[in-house]
Amino acid sequence: MHLMIILVLTQRYPLVHEIHSKWIKRESINMYEIMYNCCGVFGPDDYLLLYGKLPSSCFSDSTMESKDLYYTGCLNKNDIESTIVRGEMVTSLIQFIFCILLMCFYFFIKQIKAPQRSLRDLWKDRIIL
Repeated sequence: MHLMIILVLTQRYPLVHEIHSKWIKRESINMYEIMYNCCGVFGPDDYLLLYGKLPSSCFSDSTMESKDLYYTGCLNKNDIESTIVRGEMVTSLIQFIFCILLMCFYFFIKQIKAPQRSLRDLWKDRIIL
């Protein structure tokens, strides 16, 4: 379970599918370019080959100067930046909570004086000899 929690919490969601489908439909990806500081699908050349010019969302200050151009394509970006440290802290906290719940259950069972049973005792009536 610990491994599964680490995998879920540390995986980063790739934007590949969303960006690729919008690009194919010729929809704007300006929102992604502004949010993730990227330009085009693979880089600025995508716009230059398709339209012959770059949109203002490919520049950091919308000044359209080459020094402010984002050269990284949006397919190389991830939706959620996450770190292993944060994932490890969360999984450790979840494990601690599970241990406390297990101890509470143990004390509850002791308090109500539940009889100890084994699997053999539970299935003794069901076994046909």
